[in-house]
Amino acid sequence: RPYGRDATSALEAARSVLDEEPTRPSALSPGLSTDPLWLATRRTLEGDLDNILLKALDKRMAQRYPSVDAFAADVQAYLSGFPVSARPAGWAYAARKFITRHRVPVAAAALGVVGVLAGLGAALWQAHEAQAARAVAERRFAQVRQLAGSMVFRYHDEIARLPGSIGTRAALLDDAVRYLDSLRSEGPLDPTLARELAETYFRVSVLQGEAFSPSQERLAEAHRNLGHGLALQPLYVDQPTVPVEALHLATDMWLARSSQAARSARLDEGHQALERAQVLAQRALARQPADPQAISRLATLEGRLGIALGGSTAIANLGRVDEAIAHLRRAAARFEQVQRSAPGNAEWVHQFAWGCQTLAHALLVDGRAAEALPWAERGVALRDEAARSDPDNAQFQYQPAPARLGLAAVQSALGQHAAALALVDDAQAIAQRLARHDPANQAIKRDLLLLGLHRGRLMVAAGQAMAARAPLQRVVDGIPAAVDDFYLARARAEALVWLARSWRSDAPARALAAAAAAAQAMQGDDANAARRWLLAQALGEQALAEAALGDAPAQVAHRQQALAQWQAAVPAGRQVPGFFAPQVAALQALSATP
Repeated sequence: RPYGRDATSALEAARSVLDEEPTRPSALSPGLSTDPLWLATRRTLEGDLDNILLKALDKRMAQRYPSVDAFAADVQAYLSGFPVSARPAGWAYAARKFITRHRVPVAAAALGVVGVLAGLGAALWQAHEAQAARAVAERRFAQVRQLAGSMVFRYHDEIARLPGSIGTRAALLDDAVRYLDSLRSEGPLDPTLARELAETYFRVSVLQGEAFSPSQERLAEAHRNLGHGLALQPLYVDQPTVPVEALHLATDMWLARSSQAARSARLDEGHQALERAQVLAQRALARQPADPQAISRLATLEGRLGIALGGSTAIANLGRVDEAIAHLRRAAARFEQVQRSAPGNAEWVHQFAWGCQTLAHALLVDGRAAEALPWAERGVALRDEAARSDPDNAQFQYQPAPARLGLAAVQSALGQHAAALALVDDAQAIAQRLARHDPANQAIKRDLLLLGLHRGRLMVAAGQAMAARAPLQRVVDGIPAAVDDFYLARARAEALVWLARSWRSDAPARALAAAAAAAQAMQGDDANAARRWLLAQALGEQALAEAALGDAPAQVAHRQQALAQWQAAVPAGRQVPGFFAPQVAALQALSATP
């Protein structure tokens, strides 16, 4: 019992519950303190189980578990090897838990770090020895570099696949960059060292914030470190003997730059990055025409170009949707070619799923939801297949969530509202489960917030305007109005537009205020169709709210501004994308005169 073991009456037993602090379970003795079975039990109790039981029995209400679910979650965390809330979350405790779950890769990384430190000391010592020992020092230096390369390019890349590894990866890469920076400061870089340093900077940048992968969402630092890596490329990619693998990673670096540019709506920079990536990818393909890695990168280039041309409503683009679809069809065909060449390879299943999803979204933007549906369904099936094939890969485990959101948007456009909202529930459950296991992954936290936008707009489309307001308002409140990230700024403005639609019938004045805030956020004079499309919708919502309020002059003015914005957002000779046709029709139905 936790208390009253010495009580001799019912009154003493009751008083002990009120007055005595519970004994730590591992400190109890059943009278067999030397029994091996009891000793093993006590070792098991020490630590997490002690703390879980004591928290459940704490006399201070605020310190106890707030619910049975919270109690159960701690027990499950203990059984799964994760930190428990009943114990202070110090870095040493979290690190010990992580090491227990992933003994082999962490041990390998630790050996690499120890080896690097030992080897570096030996190399530096030898370098200052007499001239006669210089050849020995140079050999040691090469060995240390080789070991550092193994630490970054082998151990890190193995750990990177694991859920919950972001903190460990950050520490490992920070150490590697400091070491390689010290080598760079010693003098001119040879091609091999330049490549090692560039590819390390690339890995750091991906960890800090490469578009839509698990990351720390430190976008400015990611942009800066990737720039360091790209600046080193000319020192090695132009060498006639550069390995094909180096060309592949150099291509990936420019693809990452294009993604970073899209997040900030820097259209010219993104286009230039895709051009540089294409040159490198073509060089790699010319050397190995049947290499699936080279083919997949060309497919990725086609897909990224399709998105940049007009294949997305959420990412900065030029609004040329028909051209975008042509590129995305070629991308999907190439991904399918690679996937069929190696059936069962989870990486190619994962890549083909992206091709299906991006094509489905572009078709939806063009107003072809029925044609988009099988592509979106295929994307979900492929994402699930990749997740099943590689359950330890954090990226594969997460991607079924956004795939479901894409399919939900298509189903909503086809009037299948209940099925669409069920998919959003599934996506949220996946993201919440992974967020619990990887608290350093800020990208998942970002996407969990943006799930409110997906849910809200589907609910408005389903006629559940009142219920849609709360999730949409959480998005607006959760993103700063002055955020320096076009992707997030646009998401916030879109949530305001859908809030305006949800309030239009019940409270047109509130709808007007929300639409006006969205229009203000999307002001600009660039060629970004994603911004112009949303600005036109916000102006249109202002006109519709003003019509409901009976303010004819203001309604006419905003109607004209919205129609002009739609016209400006559509390249010459093209029509407004079909996805937005209902909004344009609603504007045209309004009176053109006060």
